[in-house]
Amino acid sequence: MAEIFTLSEDDITQISKALSLIWRRTKYRLRNVTITDNIANISYGKRIDRITVNLEDSNYIITDQDSEKNCDVEHVKKIDQLQEKLLIAEKTYEKLKIKNKQLNDELNSLQIYNHNLEKKINKFRRKSDQINMSKSSSTIVSSSDSEDEDNTSLQRNNDHINILVNDLHQMGFTIESNPDDVWESLNKRCHEKFGFEELIKESTDIEELRWAEKTLPSYTIWDKFNQYYLLVELWINKVNITLMKKKEEGRNMVVENFEKKVIASKESQESEKKKNILILEKV
Repeated sequence: MAEIFTLSEDDITQISKALSLIWRRTKYRLRNVTITDNIANISYGKRIDRITVNLEDSNYIITDQDSEKNCDVEHVKKIDQLQEKLLIAEKTYEKLKIKNKQLNDELNSLQIYNHNLEKKINKFRRKSDQINMSKSSSTIVSSSDSEDEDNTSLQRNNDHINILVNDLHQMGFTIESNPDDVWESLNKRCHEKFGFEELIKESTDIEELRWAEKTLPSYTIWDKFNQYYLLVELWINKVNITLMKKKEEGRNMVVENFEKKVIASKESQESEKKKNILILEKV
C-alpha cells in the first residue's frame, strides 16, 4: 500500500520562496518550470532561454542561446557597419547630386554665353561684310589722293603701334608675349572699367571711354592677336555706341539750355515791354 505524501506548511513556504526567487532572478520573465524524474527545466526570457538542473546533485547545464546570441551580436555588428556605410554612401550621393547640379548650371551658363557670343560675332561679321562691300563699290580715288591716303594710313599704323606697345607695357607685356595672356588681362581690364552687361555701365567715366576708343583699335593691327580681333571689335562697338549716346545726350543738353535761354530772353523782353507800357500810360 502506497504511503500517503503530504507537504507541511513549512515545505510549502520554502517551495513558494524558491519559485518566487527564480521569478525575481529571471527579471520577472519566468515562462515555465517543468520536472521530469530528477531533471528540472527552467525556461525564461523572450528567446526561451533554458536552465536544466539535476535535482539529485544540484548540477546544472545552461542551455540558453549563448551561441545564438554571439551570432546575433556579430550579425548586429555587421548590420550596423553596413548601415553606417550606407549612410556614408547616401551622404556622398547627395553631395555628388549637388555638385552635379552646380556643374550643370555652370554648363548651361557657358552654353548661353557661347550662344550670345556667337550671335554677336555673326552680327559683327555681317556688318564687316557690308562695310567691305561698300568699300569695294566706292569710287576709285586719283593716284595723288591714293598716295596721300597711303601716307596717312602709314602714319596711323605707326601711331597704333606706339599705342599698342605702351599699353602692353602698362600691363607688363611686350609684343613678344603670349596673346592668350594678353587677351585675358585686356578683357579683365575692360570688364573692370565697363562692367559685364550688354551695355556699358552708366557710371563709366568719359576718360575710360576715350582710353578704349584710342587704344583698343591698336590691338586689331597686331598680327599675333588675330584670333582675338572679333572679341576686341565687340568691345570697340560697345564703346562707340556708348560714346554716340553720350554725344547725343550732350547735344540734347545744349539744345535744352539754348531753349531755356531763348525762353528767358523772351520773358525778359515781355517784362520790359510791360514796364514801358506802364510808363507811357502814366505820362
